[in-house]
Amino acid sequence: MFARLPTPDPAVPVSALQGTAIPASPLAALHVLLVEDDPEVREATLALLEEEGARVTALAAGEPALEILRAGAPGFDLLFSDVMLGGPLSGFDLAVEALARLPHLPVLLATGYAGAVGPPPALPGRVPLLHKPYRRVELLAAVTTARCRDQAAGA
Repeated sequence: MFARLPTPDPAVPVSALQGTAIPASPLAALHVLLVEDDPEVREATLALLEEEGARVTALAAGEPALEILRAGAPGFDLLFSDVMLGGPLSGFDLAVEALARLPHLPVLLATGYAGAVGPPPALPGRVPLLHKPYRRVELLAAVTTARCRDQAAGA
């Protein structure tokens, strides 16, 4: 059995495509600490982050994440947490603790609540809030915003 393969478009020479850079994802090569209590959302977000090239440590609650942060959070490039974690520790609490210990760690929070969910006064304004459900492009933009805000704050 033979298959007929499409022939390249002669109007676009291969040499014209050489050296063309494919834009890298803002998540490529990042190590993300993901904290999400909903297993379906956690798995979907984990898959999306990994598809974009991130290495992910995914946790279901804020307490284990806080233990990691207290140990110095070696190698994490981003903390991405749900706001309402279902335990005694909220995503806001986790973010405040993270920034107190690691002031240059970019933090991104997500919420599924449509109401006015705002950060507590102790949380600096550099932490973006992503509303669920979000699309891939919205997540990528929010990661870029979190990382840029952190770089601007550290400058």
